Amino acid sequence: MKTKPIWLALLVVILYGAVVYSQQPVTFSSGTVTTVTTVTTLSQLGGVAVPVEDVAETAGGTGLYAMGVRRDVAAASTATSGDNTMPSFDSLGQMWTRQLDPCSGIAKLYLPVDIVTATTTEITPSLAGASTHYYICAINLVTAGANNVALVDDNTDGCGSPTAGVMGGVTAAEGWNFAANGGLTLGNGAGSVGRTVTSNAVLCLVTSAAVQLSGQIVVAAAP
Repeated sequence: MKTKPIWLALLVVILYGAVVYSQQPVTFSSGTVTTVTTVTTLSQLGGVAVPVEDVAETAGGTGLYAMGVRRDVAAASTATSGDNTMPSFDSLGQMWTRQLDPCSGIAKLYLPVDIVTATTTEITPSLAGASTHYYICAINLVTAGANNVALVDDNTDGCGSPTAGVMGGVTAAEGWNFAANGGLTLGNGAGSVGRTVTSNAVLCLVTSAAVQLSGQIVVAAAP
């Protein structure tokens, strides 16, 4: 005697229990289906109609949605490289994204410049961690009198002994040579125009004259 084959298309959904669809509806209240190869048609999940493309949203709708998490401050959901993770969204529902340049992707520091002596002045706070740099997003300086000004970094807090020149050399004479009422403006904050040469170093300004030097330096700290 011949037997008639029964064709089943199975779907297991871990939502309100395991639901199986076939030509003749079958429901499992418990148990496990190890492998599902093909699902031809799916109309409901948990007894609720599955949303269809180009149909208006309904409150409390059921479906297979891409998961995300609200994070009002940008942060990773895992501390280990290679782990699974998910998109993050801010309080306005906008997804956190970042361009490769730190000046366009992370929080910036806006640091005033107010120097009246011929000295070396630390501009940025000290950095902690490994292989972190200050990226210069924007800088504007104006000097009241003739003044040589160098932007340098120092790997010790306090700028007692500059390590490397960031835009020029490590002495005032090797920096910008400004005439009275001269200065410069670089960058608009959206992209970096310079970076510390030395990792985990502070930024400093070296001045040659006891005249007013004013302005602002905008930086972002990143590897």
